[in-house]
Amino acid sequence: MKIKDIISEPLIPEVDNTTVLGIDIGSRNAKAVLLHEGNLYTSLVATGINMQETAEELLEDIFEQAKITEKDIQYVVGTGYGRVSFQLKDIPMDIITEISCHAKKVIAGIVCMGLLVSFTGCGKTKKEDHTIRLGVYTGGVDHFQAVIAEEQGFFEQHGLKVEITEFATGLNTVDAVVTDQEDIGLITDYAGINRIGSTREECNVKIIARYSTTDSFCTLYVNPELITKPEELAGQGVGTIPGTFLDYFNAVLFEKENISSDQQNLINVDSEQTALGILSNGEAAAYWVTSAAVAKADEMGLTPLLTMKDLDLSMDAYYVASDSFLKEGEDTAEAFLAAIADTQQWIEENPTEAAAIVEKKTHMPAEQVRASLEATDLVLDFGEDSKEHLTRMKDWALQNGNFEEDFAVSDFVDTTALESFK
Repeated sequence: MKIKDIISEPLIPEVDNTTVLGIDIGSRNAKAVLLHEGNLYTSLVATGINMQETAEELLEDIFEQAKITEKDIQYVVGTGYGRVSFQLKDIPMDIITEISCHAKKVIAGIVCMGLLVSFTGCGKTKKEDHTIRLGVYTGGVDHFQAVIAEEQGFFEQHGLKVEITEFATGLNTVDAVVTDQEDIGLITDYAGINRIGSTREECNVKIIARYSTTDSFCTLYVNPELITKPEELAGQGVGTIPGTFLDYFNAVLFEKENISSDQQNLINVDSEQTALGILSNGEAAAYWVTSAAVAKADEMGLTPLLTMKDLDLSMDAYYVASDSFLKEGEDTAEAFLAAIADTQQWIEENPTEAAAIVEKKTHMPAEQVRASLEATDLVLDFGEDSKEHLTRMKDWALQNGNFEEDFAVSDFVDTTALESFK
């Protein structure tokens, strides 16, 4: 990159013949820029335990790019929390906040610009893998995105090494994040609201982005020997996984069908597979079957009764991360979301190949994967509509007695990484 491309022409004479190194050693990443013979070079590495060794790694890379040695450097501009922890022999060094003369201020400004360029991925950079422990819901869209991102190399392209662990429900991934077993997990709208409301004081996770929305993810299936029309649900067993979106869906179902509380018979299950089993043998009469399991429900002789659209239902899913992870690895969270964005675009352009990859990696039939993806809109955002959606659900849950104290949804959202990568 040419220096003249990023500064105004009157300033060029002051820096054109300058060879200055800028180093920014942060808690997660270390960045360097070099101004030499009218060019700007950049490098990025992971911050190690020893700041001096980290600085030397940066120098090795950036000197190789510019074909110079340490002796060619006129002076160094240092910034970042590790700036005082490394020394370069025989080279004058300035802490950026102490630069006084005009020329040095100009140079420092360009160095800062270069460090920003390095951080956002422009120019030549040297990326190191950052490990993320990712909890996924087995068979969920987040699971699909993770295995495709890994298989297609999107995580690697963004300097990430992602350790994927499967869980039976989205709530299990949140538990793992809370207990520091995972860095990032997922949660659906109702389950998230319920969890925050019930553990508000101890809740150390934040929503970092919405990654999917759907109004056709589930269909209410029934045992046709027990149910043929909605009003017959009164007194019959309806399966639910406690604390998940199913609680909310069933509440709306009962309200829309005017089924009084004394006629509501919820049966707790631990998984969709268990629910299908008790639905088939008559222990339960109805269950909201996900699109991935619809084919199985049809094979078992179960029949659809109502759709989400029939009840004006929708469901959003969100990535969540712990406060400590976001504090220490905001740039890593940003890279993760950028990799997911690339993955989503690739899935939309290659749906058949995407389903084949998931089948290969998870042994889930490709047609079920396609059905789930076709029933879901892949997004990566968190706007006012998301906030309003969660607030409506929170108000309902509070009124329903799910928790005692009100809270502001915005207190449990951190979109810094999302806004940075976009």
